[in-house]
Amino acid sequence: MQNELLSIVDGVIGETQAFIALAKELATYGESLEECFKELKVSLETQEETPKKTYTMVNVREALAEKSAKGYSKEVKAILEKYGADKLSTLSPDFYEKVIEDSKDIGNE
Repeated sequence: MQNELLSIVDGVIGETQAFIALAKELATYGESLEECFKELKVSLETQEETPKKTYTMVNVREALAEKSAKGYSKEVKAILEKYGADKLSTLSPDFYEKVIEDSKDIGNE
């Protein structure tokens, strides 16, 4: 009977040691996760502080006029058509940024 009790106590001690090891490992993961969340929070705060640039028709006109003056009128026309416009005045303001981004590729092929 005493051997059985000692065996049970040994088993409980072994399981307790395993739980302690697991708790230590989880604590390490917790510290790592906490650091990741801090970095993510700083990153998100930085993004919120940086306002997104808004583009106007004037900005688009400048970008496209520069490319047209360099001989890329066909490419400029293709960009406008890509976004459903036959001329700049019919281009939706929703596409101003995309048109400017696309125009940056003209002449860089």
